[in-house]
This record gives sequence, structure tokens and C-alpha cells, in this order.
Amino acid sequence: MDAVLRLGVTPRISLIQLYLLNAIYQIYDDYQSESRNTLSRIKRIDTTLSDSLFNFATVQLIHNYLFRDSGSFSSPSAGQGRLYGVGSETVQQSISVALNISPAAGIQVSATQSLGNSRVHFPSSGTTTVGNQWNLTLGTVVDRTIGGGMALRGSAQHIAAYTERSTPTSSLNEQDDWIASATLHKEF
Repeated sequence: MDAVLRLGVTPRISLIQLYLLNAIYQIYDDYQSESRNTLSRIKRIDTTLSDSLFNFATVQLIHNYLFRDSGSFSSPSAGQGRLYGVGSETVQQSISVALNISPAAGIQVSATQSLGNSRVHFPSSGTTTVGNQWNLTLGTVVDRTIGGGMALRGSAQHIAAYTERSTPTSSLNEQDDWIASATLHKEF
């Protein structure tokens, strides 16, 4: 099931929420195959709050929430009803703030800071893993006519990220990437 909520809070401010509920069953009728029966459930909510500060800039606050569990869906013994045995539960959340600016026609500059959190719980062993990742993305996109029927199209993006340490000796898993492209377009 999917649903969308869109609110125009003011002429400049909007709120959008996307909802997703999903269940995936894999069921075998033969009792000998019962142990292969599985069930996965997903609940997701994505929320975006946008503000058009000026005609050339927008700010967005974005929150994503995902809950997923999966496990066996089988009978303890022949003739009994099926029970759901949760094998794992995953919760993932992220929150980000994005600023988009168009300083001139055909030029967009953006910056996004985000924090992502992931928690996986295994009920049978009682263990839980947790991970937090910080991201910063800076980018520019150009799509401008430069005269003589030519257009310059290109982008440059810097992505920096690291995962918080779970122990004092664990790695930060740092990421520091540059991505760039440019094309000169001329109609013949």
C-alpha cells in the first residue's frame, strides 16, 4: 500500500510525506517444505519540508524512516497454525538539510548535510548492530547556452562521508570522492 500527503503550508512552504506498507510472503503448502516459508514486512515514511526562500534558493529538511523485519512463517508441528518467527529487525533513519541556489540562469549550486542511522537486531541471539554515517555533498550543475548555437553542460560534485566508530579502534570508513563531467553541445 502506498499513500502520499501533500500540504501547501504557505505559498513558499510545502510538506510532502510518502508512506509505504509492504508484506512479502513465500509459502510452501507441503509440510516438508514449511521451514522455507518466509515473511518480510516493510514500513517506510519519507518526509520533505521545503521552503522557497527567494526565487533563486530553496531549503529542504528531509527525514526518511524505514522499518523492515523478516523471518520464518511456519507451523511448529503438523496441523498447527503458522507462526511468525522474527529473524531480524532493521531500522534505518536519515535526516538531511539541503540548500539549492541558482545564482544565474542555467547554474545550480547545492549543499547537503545528512546523518544516517542503521540498527539491526537479531532476537534469537539478542545482538544488535548500530551504525551512524555522516555525509556532506557539494555540487554544481551548469546547463548554459554560450553563443553560436552551442551549449555547455556539466556538473561537479564532492562527496565526503564517514561512519562513526563503534569502538575506539574501529575504522571511520572515510569517503572523499570528486565526480565531474562536461560536454559542449552544438546542433548541426
